[in-house]
Parts: sequence; structure tokens; C-alpha cells
Amino acid sequence: MRIELIPSAVGSTALGGSTGLAQFLTSIRIGDSICLDAGSIGYHADLDLQRSVRHVFLSHSHIDHTASLPMLLDNVFGVHPEGVHIYLTKEVETALREDLFNDRTWPDFIRISEEGPQPLLTLHRIEPDLPVVVEGITITPISVDHVVPTVGFVVDDGNSAIVVATDTGPSQTLWDVANAIPHLKAVLLEASFPEELSWLADVAKHLTPRLFAEEIGKLAGDPTLFALHLKATHRDEIIAELERAGVDRLVIMEPGTPYEV
Repeated sequence: MRIELIPSAVGSTALGGSTGLAQFLTSIRIGDSICLDAGSIGYHADLDLQRSVRHVFLSHSHIDHTASLPMLLDNVFGVHPEGVHIYLTKEVETALREDLFNDRTWPDFIRISEEGPQPLLTLHRIEPDLPVVVEGITITPISVDHVVPTVGFVVDDGNSAIVVATDTGPSQTLWDVANAIPHLKAVLLEASFPEELSWLADVAKHLTPRLFAEEIGKLAGDPTLFALHLKATHRDEIIAELERAGVDRLVIMEPGTPYEV
């Protein structure tokens, strides 16, 4: 299985097109056609890459996970007969209808798709613990602990499985599910704040490096561990603290780099 954190920034040599390591928005591409969250995918300069995305799973309603969804739908309109398939919980659907596609923030693509001759999107309701199969890959939402209703995902192609939790505080359910997967190859887990901001991590229901290490300690197996969702202004500090925590098999996930798991 190929996974890639879609970039949301360019480096200091932007005129040369290099990718920056700072990450402000979240989209994780699975293979070519599936994306977990739509924070940055609609801003990607490669329109062919955007057009290859047919399925988007939204973990929750926060803007760093939905910001580029309107642009993605604009950019790929007409490529797929049913538009982009969007998979979301009832809470996220409510937020999209009321806060994003409301004709104030952005034209109501949901209403236009439901009433018009050619949809920009097709909505699919998902629920925690109920798997969805797309493109031969099984994706199961798992409830996690965040300030709004949020899910992580188990992504399983039959040979490899990954667990993805980009926004969460400490959880037990997620690891109970992970420990039941015999072919778990990787875990993608957030490490949002350094220890000096542990109070903010607690309030916002995110993880620090110490909490990251504690969460990983609940794992029974030995998958590769990808840290992501590092706040850009504290990236170096967070990485240093993760390294001091002594987490084995740790990879700091870099935007724009494909990983095979």
C-alpha cells in the first residue's frame, strides 16, 4: 500500500518548486484514488494528481481537514460522472451543509449536486466501526477523542493494514482495534504540540511527544510508526522530543514523500 502526506507548503526555494516540510493542512493519499481528509489535496499544483482522486474520507469538520475540498471539487468537476465520492459522519455532513457549502462561505455544492444534472460530489454517510469498501480497499472509521466528533481510520487492502489518527487525545478503543489486526504494517499518529504546550494539547485534545510515546506503548505489535500533524512553528522541538522519548521504528512523515507499507 502506498501512502503520501499531501504537501501544504513550499520551501524557501519556492521558485524552483521544492516542497517544504512544514505542514499546515491534512490530506493523506492512499494509492492514487483515495484521500483521507481534504485539507490540502485541492491546493496541489498537479491537476492530474487531483483528478485521480475519486474518494475522500473526512475524519472531522475542522478547517485544516476540509479547507481545500471546495477547490478539489472545482478542479475535478466533469472528470467523474458522479463527482467526487465524499464519505462522512452525520456530524461532518451537518457542518459542511451549515458552515461551508452554505452560499455564504462557498456556493452550496451539495444542493447543486442533488438538484442539478451533473453532480460535483456524492455524499456517503459513514458510522464508526462499520467498514466501507472502495477500490478493493476496506476503510473502517474508529471513534477517537477530539473536541468535535472525530474518527480515525483503519485502511486494509488485505495484505497490509494501517491505522490513521491525525487528530486525537489519548485513546484506548483505537489501540484495541489495532491490536486485533494481524497484518498491521503502520500507524500514522499525530504529535501536535511540544511538552511546553501540554496544557494546550489537553484542552484541544491533541498529543505531545510524551503522550505519543504512551499511546504507542498500548500497541502489541511492531508496525512502523509515522508521526504527523506537527505544528509548524514547533516542528523541530517536537521532533527532538520524540527522539528523546526513545520511540522505536519512528518515522517523521514528510509531505510529498510516498511510503510503501
